[in-house]
Amino acid sequence: MQKIFAVLLSLIICFGAINCANKTPTQNPTGSSESSQNSESRSEGSQNSSESSGGSSDEGEFSSPSDDGDSGNFTENEFALGQNTIKYCLYAPKKLTGKASLTVYLHGGTAKGDDLSLVYSYGLPSYVKNQTVVFKNSYVLMPQLSSDKRGWETVSSTIAALIDELISEYDIDARKVSLTGHSMGGTGAWSLALAYPEKFSRVAPLSGSVKTNAKNVDILKNLHIRAFVGSADEIVPPQSTITMIDALKAKSADAVVTVFDGAG
Repeated sequence: MQKIFAVLLSLIICFGAINCANKTPTQNPTGSSESSQNSESRSEGSQNSSESSGGSSDEGEFSSPSDDGDSGNFTENEFALGQNTIKYCLYAPKKLTGKASLTVYLHGGTAKGDDLSLVYSYGLPSYVKNQTVVFKNSYVLMPQLSSDKRGWETVSSTIAALIDELISEYDIDARKVSLTGHSMGGTGAWSLALAYPEKFSRVAPLSGSVKTNAKNVDILKNLHIRAFVGSADEIVPPQSTITMIDALKAKSADAVVTVFDGAG
């Protein structure tokens, strides 16, 4: 799975602007390249595109480290809903241009616990923490799953409520909430999107697992989805993601899976 982390930087850049992502040919499960023209046509037709929703383009929200030192601020906090309490880190950009967006990242199994430093140890949080990537106009929510919880689906309502609170507190554009995660977090991204599809415009699961059926396909078909899997992943086999993306494409959804040959 370590090889998958190497593509996170590309994911972040693409995640900020769907049109940017569509200009690069994307490998489908059969190994052929999907043209940018076809992918852009689907993006324009999606109900969740920024144009149809009345929102502005997110292009330029993510970048390499900037010259102006706008590295943003980190705060650590807790959020409780009912019997569930989760710790989380929030990255806030120093400067905002209009309403900000929100990116939600769900970590994998090795970061479970009550020590938030575990969340920063790999993946997207580490890139944000060490300023490999600067989020120009986006908050980044990085919650932590406690050790006594099996997976993110056990706290989905808590995460959803936390997102609502952050949107209200920081005046975030509710139409520009993106969701991603790796391994257990990739599975969590799928499950959270299925539970609360209205909360997300974009979903990018990495090495996650999802069940394909008519109900789930219907729930996800209006979301922008960019999934990433490794062909040699024996912990979370890639086929469930490939099957779901194929089913979504059959419904003309804006969904793409990139398979990294030989990556585990």
